[in-house]
Amino acid sequence: MKNTSDLEKFTECSVSYRLKVIQEKLKIRSVAAFANEIGVDTSVLNNIMSPYGRKGKPSFDTLQKIAARYPRVNIDWLVTGKGEPLRPFSAVYPAGTVDGANLGSFPGENLKDLTAATTEAVTAELEPAVNELKSMLKVCQLEKENLEKILTLKDELIGVLKQQK
Repeated sequence: MKNTSDLEKFTECSVSYRLKVIQEKLKIRSVAAFANEIGVDTSVLNNIMSPYGRKGKPSFDTLQKIAARYPRVNIDWLVTGKGEPLRPFSAVYPAGTVDGANLGSFPGENLKDLTAATTEAVTAELEPAVNELKSMLKVCQLEKENLEKILTLKDELIGVLKQQK
């Protein structure tokens, strides 16, 4: 069993600690999930993050994968501990852009146009399915009316049969 001095090594000064902070801030549920998200083997992150592991340092490749998958992660903070763990959204996505797509002022008229165009495209795509559902509904309504007529006739027939007894 490990003693408390081993746990003391898991300090704010360590890359292990800073990776754990990043994992928590990004709301990643486990080291395995984190490794999967960045495309490395779980053992790679376990060796870096575990207070009982080898206490390896992340390779340049691992840092690149973290930066590529999570652009808000401040790699300078991760390596040196200086600065904040996450960069502000405005530093990652300048005003009016999302993943490099220019949307004009955010929120602005271009966003409204984009929403309207998207709504029109979705409506056009769904229209045949909606029309088919409407015709199926009409058929179901006609079947319901026919079944109600049959039930009425059944009730009348039962009444006639009771009178004959």
